[in-house]
Amino acid sequence: AVRQEDVDAYNQDPVTSGPFQLVEWEPENFATLERWDDYWDSESLPELGGIEFQPIVEQTTRVTELETGNVDIIESIPP
Repeated sequence: AVRQEDVDAYNQDPVTSGPFQLVEWEPENFATLERWDDYWDSESLPELGGIEFQPIVEQTTRVTELETGNVDIIESIPP
């Protein structure tokens, strides 16, 4: 509901929680998270140094990117 009411305000200061911090974000293009070494549960920190999310709208492109190793995970695989 908030997102529909005021999209500009909603996208100003995103908040994250967990062992990753949002370091860069360009709506509809990408989001980059880095491991937060000061996370309270430091014994459970992931081995990953970071994660980059990139939306890939076209299903065929999304699957091809996975098959060629350009991405490690995709949201869904078409039937």
